Amino acid sequence: MKNMYKSNVAAVLISAFASGGVMSATLEEVIVTAQKREQNLQDVPVSVTAMSGETLNRLGLTSSQDLMKHTPGLQWGSFGGGATVSLFSLRGVSQVSFEDHQEAPVAFYRDGSYISFMSAVGNQMFDIERAEVLKGPQGTLFGRNSTGGVIHLTSKKPTKEFEGYFRGTFGSYDQVYLDGAVSGTLIEDQLLGRLAVSKREADGYWENRIGLDKNTEDNYSVRAHLEFIGLEDVNALLSFNGSRDRADGFGGMLTARAMINDDGLGFAPPNQAAYNEFCEGFFLIPSVPDQDTCFGYVKENDDPFSGAANTEGFLDRDHYGASLNLDWSLSEQLRLVSVTDWQTFEKDYLGDADATPVLAVDYFTSQENTQFTQEFRLEGDSDVMNWLVGAYYLYIDGDYLGGVDTAELYAGRTENLYELKTESYSVFGQIEYRLSSQLSLIAGLRWTQDNKDFDFTGVCFGATCDPELFFFSAPGTIQADGFSGDQDENDYEFKAQLSWSVTDDTLLFAGVSRGYKAGGFNAPVVATIPPEETAFDGEALTSYEAGFKSTLFGGRARLNGSVFYYDYQDFQAFQFSNLTSLIVNADAEIYGGELELQATPAPGLDILLGVSVLDTTVEDIVLPSGRAADREAPFSPDISLNALIRKEWVLSETVLSVQADLSYVDEQQFSTLNAPITLGDSYTVVGARLSISDRAEKWVLSGFVDNATDEVYTINGFDNSGLIGTTRATLGEPRWYGVQLEYNWN
Repeated sequence: MKNMYKSNVAAVLISAFASGGVMSATLEEVIVTAQKREQNLQDVPVSVTAMSGETLNRLGLTSSQDLMKHTPGLQWGSFGGGATVSLFSLRGVSQVSFEDHQEAPVAFYRDGSYISFMSAVGNQMFDIERAEVLKGPQGTLFGRNSTGGVIHLTSKKPTKEFEGYFRGTFGSYDQVYLDGAVSGTLIEDQLLGRLAVSKREADGYWENRIGLDKNTEDNYSVRAHLEFIGLEDVNALLSFNGSRDRADGFGGMLTARAMINDDGLGFAPPNQAAYNEFCEGFFLIPSVPDQDTCFGYVKENDDPFSGAANTEGFLDRDHYGASLNLDWSLSEQLRLVSVTDWQTFEKDYLGDADATPVLAVDYFTSQENTQFTQEFRLEGDSDVMNWLVGAYYLYIDGDYLGGVDTAELYAGRTENLYELKTESYSVFGQIEYRLSSQLSLIAGLRWTQDNKDFDFTGVCFGATCDPELFFFSAPGTIQADGFSGDQDENDYEFKAQLSWSVTDDTLLFAGVSRGYKAGGFNAPVVATIPPEETAFDGEALTSYEAGFKSTLFGGRARLNGSVFYYDYQDFQAFQFSNLTSLIVNADAEIYGGELELQATPAPGLDILLGVSVLDTTVEDIVLPSGRAADREAPFSPDISLNALIRKEWVLSETVLSVQADLSYVDEQQFSTLNAPITLGDSYTVVGARLSISDRAEKWVLSGFVDNATDEVYTINGFDNSGLIGTTRATLGEPRWYGVQLEYNWN
């Protein structure tokens, strides 16, 4: 299969260049900081997908979750729509629990600062310099270690000369996206400044016939940079970030019938009669003909983006932070870098999880977090060597509430209160030694100590609270015994790699690296697990990878690729069944490969192609029936593809461009249990964009359509077959039209 896709990519490339003839066109150089210094993408022996801010604008990518559209191996999912909890999976490595206190194995950074909150990484991308997605374990160069990789957004910094821009986007569902920035000198030879703001709002695309439409958007964001340039041998950058969401009408999901198989997993009923029989005795509410749930709800039409949800739902989210980056030039070959960051994050969320007129399952959550990080790096270089050593400190203090309300079915409501404090200390370093003019050795090492303190108390209110299960029999209000525990873990990470510059246009690399992510604690919305299952251990991933980077046809194309094997020890596997969410440890292995092509075969013609192939196995997962079986990792499609073609024409004083893009995702599971009902079908999403601008791109007017074929596709799924006889699915956005106007001052 891999050979077939390589052949197809090669055929497209040859065809494109054949049509390009001898016309001169070269690709723009892409600068990345994957190794903590500015380098040409093609000179970096790391698997990384990078896009400049200009490329992001041309592709119409406006939020961090959009990166999956053009990053091979990257998938994204959400709980309840939007960015309530952003679940990134990279090469099959993910942590798809929607519990707010968990950290992800794909670490998210903004301007060098780590963001630990999974509810905060659904960032708006505006005034961005570049986006980088680094694949594989990262720890010998980065502050917070990660097993899966790093997503890093770098914003534009202050400029000496005045510049600015304004961009307005208006589209379907009363979409209004406004963003802009101004930059320039505040004090001559002393202080530069940049201010960027964004306003995003849109009505809900999930039509609710008995209340507010769902999955609305209402966000304000601001970013400010002050750069002190008058200090001798020191560059200082002080940054402020803030965002606020106030979206009323949230949590629109698709509800469908589900029954239970012999393993206790949901599957689609073969017919209505079988479903009616399954539902008998579930509830006091009598069954009705053609019911879509075991409690009698009948959907009024076949539109997946409509329903009758009695709970309107909301998302309130506030994220503020400040950071100070100091860069000392100690000598021509030695520099000291300090990154100090402080963040505060608050979220309140309510969603109608059953999406029906009955109060069957309402899910609510809130969190209040404070995070502080301090990183120091000493970096040096010489004729034969680049090196870096660093130290990192992380502190997270969080208070959380999570629960469900099932008043009309089970007359029960749970409220789980818990606290988690995390302290992490680490030291790390990496050296790149040039053995010859063409061959380099890269070696790195990291040690990390993680300390976590956890306190959990669960309370159930209502007539059906059970002292053992919190549901189904004993009347009254009960409180769990609670759980208090701590984890003190330390482990190591390493990297050993060879890099060979075969020619000026071809780079080969191969090596082994080990990543580590600390353990943690479960906090299920229904306290049904015994205390001994509350904690889970840390995970370790050993990666074996080989890749190449090549520049072809005199600079008119780049073809990069890699193959890898991941040996996973104690993979933190997420399971969800009914209302029980659980992370358990299981060994796993992942095989895969990726190819990326970027080509400009003729002036004004751009082609992007990408393909990812995965094979994942998570070993000996215990199913609800008690049987152990190997399963696929969640959010790990066997094949995913992305493609884009863009053509530009210069017409006197204006420039006209047209582009079409496509992303294909094979079928994938959304829980390690691999219930048949939560298997997401394969899908293809197509978009198009038409733009006209002046030759200097001082102004740009664009029209676009996303999901042009109105494809209905699932980005997350939940099995509630044993609780309410349904599955719930979060859907990707429907067809979306719009226009955009951009104006630049410089």
